Amino acid sequence: MKCLAYSKSPVSKMKKFLVTSGTETTGNTSIPDILLTHSQEEADTLLILHALTVDKDAELVVDSPDTGALILLIEMYHRLPAATSFLTGRRNLKRNIAVQAICEKLGEKRTSAMIGFHAFTYFREICWREQRLVFQGILEM
Repeated sequence: MKCLAYSKSPVSKMKKFLVTSGTETTGNTSIPDILLTHSQEEADTLLILHALTVDKDAELVVDSPDTGALILLIEMYHRLPAATSFLTGRRNLKRNIAVQAICEKLGEKRTSAMIGFHAFTYFREICWREQRLVFQGILEM
């Protein structure tokens, strides 16, 4: 389950939120028609699509334990509110990461390359796991 919260007032608690789980979204705010029917199978991607509908002058917090959501936020930051942050971790080990600071540190070229790098390393990790399982199966024969 992933959560997106936002508010136009930086001094107030988050007033509006959306929660995604798989292909479903629920929350206390209206969901744009274009996002009511979609083909997204990943909650992270769906969450980012919802984030793109938030006003640029709002404060936005995306809560997810998956680093993939952070990579997507970095990639899409230029289309998100300046006050966008990524809340990650579990239980009492949560931390809030300002996306703007990461984008400024990386610069435009590295920021735009993050999504490709993430896809490559994720694919390589999956392949490595599969190769290891196949190799273990061969050894057990």
